[in-house]
Parts: sequence; C-alpha cells; structure tokens
Amino acid sequence: MFRQAVKLACHTWFGACLTWGLIIDWAGCVVITTILPDGQAQRRCCQWSHYVFRYFMLSSCPWIRVSRPPVEEVTRLLHRDRVCVLMNHTSFGDSIMFVATTPSNIIWRYRTLMKSTLFDWPFLGGVCRMVGHFPVLFRSKDENSFAVDKPEQAKIMEKAAVPHSSALLEAPTSAAPPIPQVKAHVESDGCLCLFPEGKINRNPAVLCPFRRGTFGVAEEMNMAVVSLTTVGCDESWPRESPVGGLPARIVIRLTEIAEAGHGLTAAALQEKAEASMQADVTSLLQERDA
Repeated sequence: MFRQAVKLACHTWFGACLTWGLIIDWAGCVVITTILPDGQAQRRCCQWSHYVFRYFMLSSCPWIRVSRPPVEEVTRLLHRDRVCVLMNHTSFGDSIMFVATTPSNIIWRYRTLMKSTLFDWPFLGGVCRMVGHFPVLFRSKDENSFAVDKPEQAKIMEKAAVPHSSALLEAPTSAAPPIPQVKAHVESDGCLCLFPEGKINRNPAVLCPFRRGTFGVAEEMNMAVVSLTTVGCDESWPRESPVGGLPARIVIRLTEIAEAGHGLTAAALQEKAEASMQADVTSLLQERDA
C-alpha cells in the first residue's frame, strides 16, 4: 500500500512538472523565435530547453539520482564540431536526460531525428520545430517497421535553406517550407544525437540491432562518433508507463567510437558502435548493482 502511494505521488509530481515544463519551454521558445534571428534563435531555444529540463523537471525530482561523467570529459568529447552522439533507447525519458545533463554551452550544437508525428503533439511539437530537429517520415505506424518515405526523407537529409523563424511557429503542412536539413546542419559544424536502435528497447540489458541507416551521415561527413550510454532511465520511466518519475539511479557513460575523419563505412561504424555500447551497458549494470 505504502509503495503504491509513493509511486502514485512520484508519477503525479513528475507529470505535473513535465506538463508545465513543456508549456514553459514552448512559451520561452516562442518569445526567443519571435525576437531573434533564425540561427541565433535555434541556439537559444536549445539552451532554454536545457535550463527548463534540468532545473524545472529533473532538479525538482531529487529521488531521480543521476551520475554524470566529469565535465572535462563531456567537454572533450561533445564540445567539438561535427559529432554524432549515439544513445541506447530504453525510455521516453532518454531525450529529457540528454537535454537536461548536457551543459548549455554544448547543447546548442545538437539536433536529432525524430518520428514526424511527434511534431503534431501540443507544445512538444512546437518546441521541436523551433529548436530545429528533423522529422523521420515512417511509412508505417508499426514500431518494428523502419521503412521511410524515401523521396521525401531524402529532401530532409540534403541541403536546404533555413526557413524564416515565423514559419517554424506554424503547424507543419505539405506546403510549408522544410525545416533545416541534416547535411546543411552538419556542414555548418553542427552535431547530431541519434538512437541507432530506432525504438524503445523492451530488454534494456541487451541492445536491439542497430539500424545501418543511422550511420549514413556519419560516414559521408566523416563525423566523430561518440556513444552516450545510460542505465536506469527505464526504471524511472518504464516503457509501458504513460508518465515517468519513479525513484531510480541513472548512470551515464561517454565512449569515443571513432574520431573525426575516420574514413569508416556505415557498416563498420555500426558494428563497432554496437559492440562498444553493449559492453558499456553490461559494465554499467554490473558496477551499479555491485
């Protein structure tokens, strides 16, 4: 009875923080996007999201304990041009954890690719457009199907002009200009944060097979590849739960997979990253539970 009451209280508090946090995040991004030039606005929106996620959402739930890598290590690996960060996907809270724990002077460099339907969500979708994330146009709603609309997805992956900030405030339509494209972002020394498993893993201790398409841009642009492996996110926000916030100890590890200019193929990067991240997951679980 007591444990159930504690879980309910944690869920309720976290849910309230998440809801109000997204509203505050969206409102702040609207103001920033309205008054600042396009490129600068996206950077400031990223930083604003970091502050909201870290101090309003994460810090308000002290029962979620996070062990981060040293700041010097984070700066050395992530505060560079053209870095592709790979995360294992165990929870809806993974993205929150990345934004909340990556320093504000670094987070502005990073964008992600995400399911296009998430751009239709209230507040969250608006934030993602204003920050400059990229949609993935899946052809099926089946979570095990990764087939995309190749002609339309190719337009997103290639270069394109950045639309005026006012367009980012509007709901996406077929006639709307495309959001900033992936390769253009990387060529301007931007960075990416991707989930190579492509879906939330039902068994976090064993990684799902990585999708080779995840590594295409890293191969073509010779990006440095770094893994950011976590354990414990699934305990705080279980896959089957509509909201997170449960007590948990979350541990984060950074590992360099390949240096910039590596010259490796997507297949080689996939194999190397999958082996390295699985070793990190196993090691982190053993160390945490020892």
